[in-house]
Amino acid sequence: MSFQIQGPPSDAAAAWRLVGDSDFLNRVATNPPLDYTIHAEPSGFPELQGVISGPGPIRHNFREVDLYWVHGQRFRQIREIQGPMLQRAYYEANLTPDGDGVRAGIRLELSPSYRLLSLPVRMVQERNLGCWNRLLQELPAPGQSDRGPARRQLSDGVRAALRRWQERGVSERVATAVTALFEQARPWELQELRPSVLAQKWSMNPRELLVSFLEGTQAGVFELYWSVRCPRCQGGVSMGRSLSNLADHAGCSSCRIEFQTDLESTVEILFAAPAELRTGNEQAFCTLYPAGRPEVLAMMILQPGTEEQFTLDLPEGSCKLGIGGAQADQVLEVGEEGEEAWQWSSAEAVPKAMLKAGKVKFTLSNPGRDRVRVDLALKRTAAVGTSAAFLATMPEYRERFGPQILAPDIRISVQAVAILFTDLTGSAALYHEQGDASAFRFVHEHFAILARAVTENGGVSVKTIGDALMAAFHQPDQAVRAALQMLRDFESWVGSWPLSRRPGLKVGIHFGPAMAVHTDSAGLDYFGGTVNLAARAQGKASGGAVVWTESVQAEPRVQKLLSAQGLEVQPFEAAVKGLPTPMCFHQVSPLGAVPLPG
Repeated sequence: MSFQIQGPPSDAAAAWRLVGDSDFLNRVATNPPLDYTIHAEPSGFPELQGVISGPGPIRHNFREVDLYWVHGQRFRQIREIQGPMLQRAYYEANLTPDGDGVRAGIRLELSPSYRLLSLPVRMVQERNLGCWNRLLQELPAPGQSDRGPARRQLSDGVRAALRRWQERGVSERVATAVTALFEQARPWELQELRPSVLAQKWSMNPRELLVSFLEGTQAGVFELYWSVRCPRCQGGVSMGRSLSNLADHAGCSSCRIEFQTDLESTVEILFAAPAELRTGNEQAFCTLYPAGRPEVLAMMILQPGTEEQFTLDLPEGSCKLGIGGAQADQVLEVGEEGEEAWQWSSAEAVPKAMLKAGKVKFTLSNPGRDRVRVDLALKRTAAVGTSAAFLATMPEYRERFGPQILAPDIRISVQAVAILFTDLTGSAALYHEQGDASAFRFVHEHFAILARAVTENGGVSVKTIGDALMAAFHQPDQAVRAALQMLRDFESWVGSWPLSRRPGLKVGIHFGPAMAVHTDSAGLDYFGGTVNLAARAQGKASGGAVVWTESVQAEPRVQKLLSAQGLEVQPFEAAVKGLPTPMCFHQVSPLGAVPLPG
């Protein structure tokens, strides 16, 4: 038995957001929840299988035999069901252009297990469509916002947390925006809150909003957690409330890949609203659906020997097209020039292609003997979320939560981090002239000056080693700014000491991959070649100078900083222990001429 409904002319984005959220629609219709897993067939196909629970003690096993969506156009799910009431479920949503907007239509088919069950199944079907039809009628007109009145009343506990947040100094604008979000958003939206995305939506400063969310976490407004994301589909594969919950490797059963955990590229910091606002979100009421994967432009199951055609309006940027597993994705660069029609085959795909921004016609074919699930998705950029590597080098985070550490024996890579080392020249003479107590006070006060420069430039102090400081920064220009400030502030301060021979400060920087590890002495520490080269760069510097490697010098933001401050860079080559050929270094002396190392 089949029924259809259609809504009035509506805003296209709002209509797709509704009909593409089959999880939400099932919740509204009070359909039973389900549990599902991804079962890998011998061919490797990731088939969704699960159990629908309810009503009451009734259980239905199901397998998803068809899945299809093209963003903003069509969404279809078909399930084969084994149970006392149903044999098959079919859901299809279509958006038909209508003037400046669209008309959203939903088609639902439920096949009863026995003819005698036709009446109760029909009643369920009519209830579902009745609920959904009311939502279609409430969609905003073309061009209007889809944010209607509040969907929920906030409890006294949530409002108390919001007041505590405001007492801590959060701006009224931020508090008002978050309150409206809590009142109006759907449960799944409140599970993964990204300050960077919300800042763009609310026209706010991303870093300032991130700091506000950190303060909100302390006030009880949010929960902060670390989410390990699949590098291919960006879906969450595991999560933890702290760094100590993370493992150094993970896998995605949907994409059929294993990968090493990387604090920069695969671990993202997310915030969640209070648990009471996400009630029921832990239960799933649908499997894969477009609203839950907004970066996926198209996803579909291709049966053996079939093809699908569709047209998408592509923005400039990068996309990936593929089936996962051992087969590499095809990278599609979308720009001003390129193809306006594209053919892809599961049997063979060129590594890279150029497409023209705008309407592109796709033809996807599967000439093989096994079905495949193919997806076309936007490639996420690092700017979309907040990486764990960024947060770990953010002083505002360290101040509020302390240096969270990894579990013992866990080593997680960081794609790129700027490591800075300092050291004092003439410290032996200082101890001889001043004595241990006075020299210790000198070293202690000099560490305070360095730590302030690290914090004020967005980095974190990792540890001290004798007279040396090790610090970490997310970007190399932050490390360069800190180094220049260190040298200037140290020079001003050291003049207040009555010394016959002043110690000098020297700094070294390198930018590259490292390993984040847990040590008892430093908490979250860094090891590897990047750390060693930063220490080597510091060893090449003279007192009053900072030396960095080619990877730092090559960064455009570093060059822009040097140009703005009118500083001259002196390149030189020097041998490095363990390397067969000399390395290129760059030295800057902000306080005056310093001879290059001999």
